[in-house]
Amino acid sequence: MVTFTRKRPLGLFGQMVLGLIFLGVGSAFLVFVAADYSLLCNRSEDLCSLHKKRMFRERETIAQFAVQELQGAEIQESRDSKGKSHYQVMLVTTNIRIPYTDGMNLSYGECSKTTAEINTFLKSTKEQLILTQSGLMLKLFGLLFAAIGAYVVLQSLLAMVRRVVRGM
Repeated sequence: MVTFTRKRPLGLFGQMVLGLIFLGVGSAFLVFVAADYSLLCNRSEDLCSLHKKRMFRERETIAQFAVQELQGAEIQESRDSKGKSHYQVMLVTTNIRIPYTDGMNLSYGECSKTTAEINTFLKSTKEQLILTQSGLMLKLFGLLFAAIGAYVVLQSLLAMVRRVVRGM
């Protein structure tokens, strides 16, 4: 009778370590990288507020300024070492330029849409502007990594328990 055994190139301990690494990276993305951003401007209060919300944390106010100080929005482009373009929306005030999000993670189309909405609001008599930028893709990336890591860790633990039970 021939029996086949499944080879584990890393061994159970190695698989568990790899799973913990994936779990850690995914969790770190969820907690420290993925965020939702919102820009709220109200003409009657003459106030614009830029907020960031990360998982498991309270909403953080990044900047507050008068609506009258907001001169517009523009797209900032940068290139990485491979020449690939990355875009970011910048809020231009009378004193400083404020990034709408932490990273250069938006496509040009998203930046154009956001910039147009802000600039249209400034030219209009509209009372309020409410913009949100979801960090959904980064959240999904983090969840995927964490789920893969958790699965590998659980499979390794289950295999270890089976070995211990067989050995008894």
